[in-house]
Amino acid sequence: MLEATRYVHRIVLKENPTLQLKDYKWSSYPCYIKIAQDKIIFSIVECDEALGKLKTGLYQAYVEEAKRNELEEFNRKLYRTPVVGTKEFMEKAKELSRLKVQTVQEDRLSAEAVIIPAKRMVRRWAFVFTSLIILFVGINMFLLKSNEDLKKAIKEADLKSDLRYEEKLLAERETLKKDLEEKHNADLVSYRAMAKRLEQLQNERKVDEL
Repeated sequence: MLEATRYVHRIVLKENPTLQLKDYKWSSYPCYIKIAQDKIIFSIVECDEALGKLKTGLYQAYVEEAKRNELEEFNRKLYRTPVVGTKEFMEKAKELSRLKVQTVQEDRLSAEAVIIPAKRMVRRWAFVFTSLIILFVGINMFLLKSNEDLKKAIKEADLKSDLRYEEKLLAERETLKKDLEEKHNADLVSYRAMAKRLEQLQNERKVDEL
């Protein structure tokens, strides 16, 4: 813990090596060395546990007079392992991490137990809705096709009816024409017979007068 707080407080020196740490206002370091600090920051910083590991007043020297090899060793620790601390602390951290992972997995399984059926239900309703749409479109297309076929059938029936009516009229006209010709021929025969008879009568009359 002491090394971690020292690392955090000194990290600003990488960019500003001449900076006085106690003058850096964006750090909680003044709270650790008990000098004036923003009241809001001072109220939320818990430094007693770290300070309790050293004798009173030694923390500032521990941070500001740190040896280079000590800082480099701690920096290497940070790259070697995700958890830095005593063996007991590391074991506890790993156990907490394992429990956290287990809890997350259990929460995920619980969520999946709720979400997956919900997704299945959504997919099922989406399938039903899509099927209804396809069925509705199919019925409309069938009705439109049937309507077109019906119109076509009616049109063809009307055309056939007109053709039959026209054929009937032609047949009746031909029959009437034939009847008229026959009557004309009959009248012509009668006329000729009458004319011949009249001619005979005139001839007989002339004979009688002679």
